[in-house]
Amino acid sequence: MRTSARQELPGRSGRVDTWIAAAVALLQIAAPVAWADTNASLVTRGPYLQSAGTTTMTLRWRTSVEADSAVQLGEAPDALAPAASVTGTRTEHVVQLTSLQPGTRYYYRCGGTATDSRVISVDGAERWFRTAPAVGAESGRFWALGCSGTHYPAVPFYYVESKRASDLFISSSRAAGKPVNGLILLGDNAYNLGADSEYQAAVFVKYGEMIKTTPVWSAFGNHDAYTLPSPFTGPAPYDGIFSFPRNGECGGLPSGSLRYYSFNHGGIHFVCLDNNTLGYYDTVPGGGGMVDWLLADLVACQESWIVAFFHHPPYSKGGHDSDTEWNLVRVKDHIVPMLERFGVDLVLCAHSHSYERSVLLDGQYGRSTTYDAVTMRKWPGNGSKIGAVGADGAFVKSPALAGGAYQKRAAAGRSGAIYVVNGGSGKLDPWLGGSTAVVNPAPHPVHCVSLRVIGGLMFEVAGNGLHAEYRDDLGNVRDEFNIIKGSTFRLEQPVLLPEGGGGPGGRVRVRRSGALGLPDEVVVALTSLAGTSCLPATRTVSFAAGQAYSDIVLAPPEVGIDCRVRLEFPQVGRALEVGTALRPSYWVQGAPVELVVAAALVPASAADWYAVRFGAPPADRAVWDESAADGDGMDLLLEYALGGEPGRNDSDLLPQIASPGGIAEVSYSRPPGRSDLTYSVEISDDLAGWQSMSGLDQPAGDAGPWGQLRKIVLPANAVKKFVRLAVHLDG
Repeated sequence: MRTSARQELPGRSGRVDTWIAAAVALLQIAAPVAWADTNASLVTRGPYLQSAGTTTMTLRWRTSVEADSAVQLGEAPDALAPAASVTGTRTEHVVQLTSLQPGTRYYYRCGGTATDSRVISVDGAERWFRTAPAVGAESGRFWALGCSGTHYPAVPFYYVESKRASDLFISSSRAAGKPVNGLILLGDNAYNLGADSEYQAAVFVKYGEMIKTTPVWSAFGNHDAYTLPSPFTGPAPYDGIFSFPRNGECGGLPSGSLRYYSFNHGGIHFVCLDNNTLGYYDTVPGGGGMVDWLLADLVACQESWIVAFFHHPPYSKGGHDSDTEWNLVRVKDHIVPMLERFGVDLVLCAHSHSYERSVLLDGQYGRSTTYDAVTMRKWPGNGSKIGAVGADGAFVKSPALAGGAYQKRAAAGRSGAIYVVNGGSGKLDPWLGGSTAVVNPAPHPVHCVSLRVIGGLMFEVAGNGLHAEYRDDLGNVRDEFNIIKGSTFRLEQPVLLPEGGGGPGGRVRVRRSGALGLPDEVVVALTSLAGTSCLPATRTVSFAAGQAYSDIVLAPPEVGIDCRVRLEFPQVGRALEVGTALRPSYWVQGAPVELVVAAALVPASAADWYAVRFGAPPADRAVWDESAADGDGMDLLLEYALGGEPGRNDSDLLPQIASPGGIAEVSYSRPPGRSDLTYSVEISDDLAGWQSMSGLDQPAGDAGPWGQLRKIVLPANAVKKFVRLAVHLDG
């Protein structure tokens, strides 16, 4: 077995030939699929998407004639197969698809056969959906609209502007390759009475293109109930239009109601509440209403993020006053404390026809005059990474104005939430007091942004970061904020400790990113993989506020001679309080690392060295030619010969060439105990014939615990151009 490391001598001419293999990929462009809708004009509403789960999706549509219901499905638009059907005939079609794959894009065709035998078919490459990702996967991107129910372009209720804002958001998201995972309607979806005909214009015509590929979720607003003889209590057109997960089929606990429910999307737990319907605010434990359901749902929540949405806001000085109006006061009395207790991150509301956004807030349960910024504001700054809203209401991109992301603890309650009044998606009203200025002259004290601007809120969650933007009808960003929730931890490659003092050992650096402004701690597990005197254990690594890294120093008795240890982050959860579900207490980046405490020790043989690092002796001699894939270009035999470690870049151990005073010198180090190796320095002028220079190989200084430095001084008249260290494994 022979291996070598080659370098070109400095100052000498030479040639290195590099062959570049060019792979040519043939791109086959298929002709576009021609879709022919059959009697598609009989479909008068939809199709639209409801109750998006990881393995389920509900499709709805309406026909002008009675027909049965059928859906075909496939992962390509030209490869659809029957997926679900409902026998019997109807005009309101609801088909639930099951047994789907998480985070997967499906194309669909819906329709059926009418009672007069006409075939109804609506399909096309532009009709598709994506299921929710698996729990813990990257979460998604959402578009939230509040009080968006204007529907007549001829009436000056900002119909054109509100539709344009959503169209621009969808087109820009698609251009950026970012699918929109949900449309969230915050109530007052159809003015003025919430009638079915108003819904047809305000939702299914206005946002029809969006909701055939984007699941729509909704909260119940006061205008969604005004067609009822007794508003809020009995069935409304709203209740027949939507199919929400009342039975917990999309995650969360069953609520039994279409007006309040929960669902999961990746690492986000969404909670939708109804603060319109009389009697939903049961305050007696065991009453069985919405508040009791909410408590049980939050106790069981295991997701990293919580987003709540409902119509009436707890904090507003827009067209409505949260200090005096009973719906707004009661949500602050009964809902907000519970949400904050269980770690809510973002609360979306509407009702006031404006955009208002709070600081990172916790504990503001009284009138606006009781706000205490010292105790209730949980992080300074405006939460923006790119700028700030100016006095004129324009957003100015400037690092000097950006306050930086809000930081909060992972899996912890009472660490702050952002409250957004997003009620300017359909029309604008004056501020309290009658002002029509862009910026509220008398905002609620918890709000750091108050704008009278038509638009919608985009928010996206990835890992431990939430990013949000309020965009106007021209696509301009008018507000931007971010939340970093907890830290992301990773382990860096271990470094062996020099001998002396504490004996063999190593140091592993634990680095964190994210909420660096908070103190934190993380658990690291040590597992013995091979060798002696390696004790399984766990370490709790603490970080002070502002500290980005902390070191784990391993020494006897945790590690010892010829020891191989794995370090990794165990799956550690944290309960908000006794009896609640565990949530992830931190995020992990990168893979586990392994520490081999043997570089300063004398292995019995190459096989012994290999077994310590890989858990078993080498299967055959060919393994020594394998690369360690650590970036230093050395195979395993060179790693052993030069004192390197697989998984660590040891390019500094390769032979070094210097020319002090014009004399060429080659130096390298031999670790102790490599008695089964033969080392030979060789030179060549053509890379074909090699001449051994072993007779000139001499020690350079005293041998230390890490090995013997060797030096070769080449003859002054040497005309050779290349030098290599050849290593042979004996036996």
